[in-house]
Amino acid sequence: MLLARVRVLAVQYLGTPARFELTPDGSGGTDLLLIREAVAPEEWIETHAGWLNVPFPLKAWAAHGVDLRNHDPGRLGSRLR
Repeated sequence: MLLARVRVLAVQYLGTPARFELTPDGSGGTDLLLIREAVAPEEWIETHAGWLNVPFPLKAWAAHGVDLRNHDPGRLGSRLR
């Protein structure tokens, strides 16, 4: 499915807004932008490092069908087969 416009999911995460924006990349793919708002400057480094771990499991599943959330193949469920 080609993404024709920007799609946004906004949630409250630990008391501050977080947005996930999906936009067409112009080559038939999709770019994902994660935005965490209202992060205190003294918490930015740890917050940034934590959010870097969000897209890695997503990419593993999307590109390779690998679920990095657990190591029990019996718990994958029908949605990943």
